[in-house]
Amino acid sequence: MQMTTIGLSGLWQTYGASADEGQEILEAFRKQQQYVYSELRGQLERSAPQLTEQLNINNPAVLLPAFRRSFMLSSYGLQSIPHSLLAMLPNWNITYTLREQWPFIKKYMNNLTLRHTYRGIYRTNNYDERIGWARIAGTNLATEQGQAGTRVSTLEDISSVSLTETFFPLLGADFNFKSGLTLSSQWRRTRGLNLGLSTARLIQSLNNEWSLALGYHIKDIRQLWQPAKTKGSNNHGLRLKADWSWGTTYSRIYMLGNGLSQLNLGNTTKRLNLSADYELNKYISLRGFFEWQSDEPLTTGLVYPTVVRSYGLSIKLSLDNLTRRLK
Repeated sequence: MQMTTIGLSGLWQTYGASADEGQEILEAFRKQQQYVYSELRGQLERSAPQLTEQLNINNPAVLLPAFRRSFMLSSYGLQSIPHSLLAMLPNWNITYTLREQWPFIKKYMNNLTLRHTYRGIYRTNNYDERIGWARIAGTNLATEQGQAGTRVSTLEDISSVSLTETFFPLLGADFNFKSGLTLSSQWRRTRGLNLGLSTARLIQSLNNEWSLALGYHIKDIRQLWQPAKTKGSNNHGLRLKADWSWGTTYSRIYMLGNGLSQLNLGNTTKRLNLSADYELNKYISLRGFFEWQSDEPLTTGLVYPTVVRSYGLSIKLSLDNLTRRLK
């Protein structure tokens, strides 16, 4: 089960490979965890005081609302499954195009487009109704009398919940020049949170990436030295493209039982892609490309820096155009 929501809490904090990085997330969660624990104990003391000692601070009934309170803008309508439709919060996609508002744009550019997108998804994974459990009146808790003793937990058996937030992009700008030159830049940011209710572990992953793309298109390359003879021609077109991106990825595990954290994954990735497409005629096109990627781990262990390079030349035959010509 999944639904759109708004998170944003803790999304702007800095993260690194050191043990102290990202501790603000754990401290904020444990603060809400203590608050929810006190609230639930108060409910049990009023409704079923004999069950008060069966509730501990790492119980799923405590962790689940603490997760929502820590990282989501609102937890209204999420107390039961299926969730209420009123619990959904809107995401957004904003695009603004400038054409003739500024003299510089009117003179040198076709348009300038600014983009911003946010998407937040809350998921409840692998849940099932508890068979043989009885609801405790006046609470959202359930109890069971088994061979191992009396247990108190949530009404549903939920293995994990997750929250995924994506700015794709956080800020993006596309420049389209009249000369055939295009320039695009994006800042993308993604954060994923996964709470294991049976293991009392919180896993957070964060990806921060910046990219720059440069392109150039000319309908007929011969216009550079024979502009008069090639006017109106669509053959010998040339497209050049260069993409550069730089990003970091972190994944950290928080053990809620003892308050410790461990960096599970840390990586810095750099990519460079170059390509050139040349239309020899209506039937044959040539393409050359070069790709380079560097991965540098930020954690110790059996992981080493890697560099991957690839390049090549390809020929594309347009059989559709050739068939039309033969007809």
